[in-house]
Amino acid sequence: MEEADGMDETIIITQEANNAAHGAGPAALLIQKDEVYGDFCLPPYCAAIVNSAPFRRLGRLKQLGLAHVAFPGAVHTRYQHSLGVAHLGHKVVRHLYDTQRGALGDVLDERAIRHITLAGLCHDLGHGVCSHVFEREFLRSALGIKWDHEAMSLQMLDHLVAECGVGEEVMDAEDAKQIGQYIQGVKPETRAQLPEGKRFLYDIISNDCNGIDVDRLDYLQRDAWHCGVGPLAVCTTSLLSGAKVLADQLCYPASQCGNVWSAFAERGRMFRHVYTSERTKGAELMVVKALVDANGVLGFTRLVERAEDFIHLDDTLLDLILHYDCLPRPLPPAHPHAALLSRLSEPAEDAWEEDGEGAVVAVWKPGRGRNSSSSSGGGAGGGGGGRLGRARELLERVKAGDVYPCVGEVAQLPYGGKQWEAELEKAFTEANVASYGNSNGVVQLTPDILKVHIVKLDYGKKGGANPIDGVGFYPDARCTAPRRADEAMLAGLQLPEYFEERTLRVYVCTSSSSPSAAALRAAAFAAFTRWCEANRGLLLGAWGAAGGRQQPCRSRVMPRRLEGEVEAALFGLPGIACGARQAAMLAADPHQPPTPAMLPQQLPQQQQRQQYKRQCSSRHSAGRCGGDDSNNNGGGGDGCFAGAGAGGDDASAGKGVEQEQEQREEEEEEEEEEMDVIELMTMMVGGVKRGRDELGSPTASSSPASSPPASPTRTR
Repeated sequence: MEEADGMDETIIITQEANNAAHGAGPAALLIQKDEVYGDFCLPPYCAAIVNSAPFRRLGRLKQLGLAHVAFPGAVHTRYQHSLGVAHLGHKVVRHLYDTQRGALGDVLDERAIRHITLAGLCHDLGHGVCSHVFEREFLRSALGIKWDHEAMSLQMLDHLVAECGVGEEVMDAEDAKQIGQYIQGVKPETRAQLPEGKRFLYDIISNDCNGIDVDRLDYLQRDAWHCGVGPLAVCTTSLLSGAKVLADQLCYPASQCGNVWSAFAERGRMFRHVYTSERTKGAELMVVKALVDANGVLGFTRLVERAEDFIHLDDTLLDLILHYDCLPRPLPPAHPHAALLSRLSEPAEDAWEEDGEGAVVAVWKPGRGRNSSSSSGGGAGGGGGGRLGRARELLERVKAGDVYPCVGEVAQLPYGGKQWEAELEKAFTEANVASYGNSNGVVQLTPDILKVHIVKLDYGKKGGANPIDGVGFYPDARCTAPRRADEAMLAGLQLPEYFEERTLRVYVCTSSSSPSAAALRAAAFAAFTRWCEANRGLLLGAWGAAGGRQQPCRSRVMPRRLEGEVEAALFGLPGIACGARQAAMLAADPHQPPTPAMLPQQLPQQQQRQQYKRQCSSRHSAGRCGGDDSNNNGGGGDGCFAGAGAGGDDASAGKGVEQEQEQREEEEEEEEEEMDVIELMTMMVGGVKRGRDELGSPTASSSPASSPPASPTRTR
């Protein structure tokens, strides 16, 4: 039995007895206990690739990078994913070979089947540390280095042929070139340049034309399983079993239209709630900063140039940075970090010292050697004072779960085009947001304290287009030309109004153990709120540029509070509301929204709803309900309560029966919406109390008991 590095569940077995027991050939590669597909077999030529060093390296690369910070089960690797893609790719081409052998002629033969299977197996060989974080956030965004993991996968294929002893019967240089083309796929604008009759082969592993490929179908299922977000709504088996080649493209039965859309919808759901979650992105921002600092000393970006060096670069780099100052010098050849460390830059000579027993160790001290930058901004506590010290502190915080907190976001802005996005990126910067912070005597916002991030989300096709428009369907077996989804096929599908959107987030680069952490988070949220008000036209312009049919309400462009204290969001107070000032303002204005302390906290949910309903009804009859609050310019209060208030005219005692009936019906409709307010505010109780304790403010019980709670207001 051979097991890949870091693999816990998937087992690779090549014993002939077990193969025969499962009905496989004597030399087939049996995959057991896969969490998605159970037991399955790969062709015998896959064994040489699976047992090679470049492929075993995938067992040291987490599939989702740092998502395990938010989803502890997301520790699966690209090793498992690559096996699954090879399985699905082989399954698709074998199905096409068995069902359309006569129609496809000699295009789809055993050689083409081998190429597609190996392309699925090798498509992720070029991924770096923490998967996409290394390529997109670190190399491209932070360092400005143009680098592509798919191009590195092609280099790794050549390395497999030249250095890893893969026989010519498995893959020669010509095979590697063709497999590399299947890995890269083809852009729609260059599709016509491919040989006619073979274009569908380029859509199986990586489909840039409509987004339905085996790579995506595998990672969606596997990631959802490990993250515990529930089973997907898409059925891969029924979808792929109906695949058919028409007009040189993969098409699917018209009855599978809903299944195809589910694949796009589930991709959007996974990106919104898993891949780009607040904690995941907060951890990624910290790791990118740590890699930038560490690279200034170790220079590991040089390893991305050649496959023979890149093969030693994996997630263990983070462990090397964490323990670099504890490593003996020189490292023994058998040490896990020896191969990687031998290819990295050494620190300055005076960074090495002998300990009391004569061993040479790395000692990082401020003002010494190549890693002697100032330690300001590197986080709290411990460690050395240089760049490696700052990197280590950040990684230790990530390991402890102390990631950058996201204090607020403006979610689901429709994509308004390239010009709109360029203006947005120019306006939404750390310096601009920090400029809207005011000095409150507690903290002062500076650009280096903040980190802004724009989350880009689509459903599989750039430019805001509906991805299902590019998928071909056939109504029955007699159909000879692909058809696009029409209104009848799309009827009943829950399609979004926009197919591409942006989400703006503001993070605070501070540790939760910092004494000023609470004040910084509150100040950052207040500054973000003011920035949204100042750039309201730009944010609202997203709907106009995207062809929106409905003018968004105020809450669509105001940030919602995600972390920390919620006084500014709940009460609409400018800046940081704390101490006696908050209590005085609440006491002076009896029409403020009810504080969480006024809500019943120990009652069951149904009783809470009933009690809150009675309070609202009594306020209606007493004529205490506020009117339209659309002119409220506070610190984002209506961003939380918009659409959930209790507005309306007073019910006069002298009105007739019909007017009273209309008033009661209106109140009932409004109370239906008010029911959800108590749930929101109850969830925020803990955060409010913690925030008051940290800021040293009195509890809500110290406010005058005679001040009756007023109903929340709604912007109509």
